[in-house]
Amino acid sequence: MDKQALLKLTVVKLREEALKIPNISGVHGMNKQTLLDVLFDHFGIPKDVKERKDHGELKKQIVDLRAKKAEVRATGDKKQLKKVAKRLHNLKRRTRD
Repeated sequence: MDKQALLKLTVVKLREEALKIPNISGVHGMNKQTLLDVLFDHFGIPKDVKERKDHGELKKQIVDLRAKKAEVRATGDKKQLKKVAKRLHNLKRRTRD
């Protein structure tokens, strides 16, 4: 099995696959992530562990853009306000990684 095939399987199917592995116990009590870890180890598939990013710089930019948005709102320039709001929205999305 390859990584993509395992990731698409449901917990029930993953348990069935894990039961085929000798010397594994407690399969029915495992959650999906634990089952995937066991199966990745068994099949020799490397785990891609995402490192959590530091969002400090993004949060500073968001604070600055909020201040700029308030300034632009006071001037009444709707076109510029829309641009700032879009940039703010995109930065907020990037913090959800």
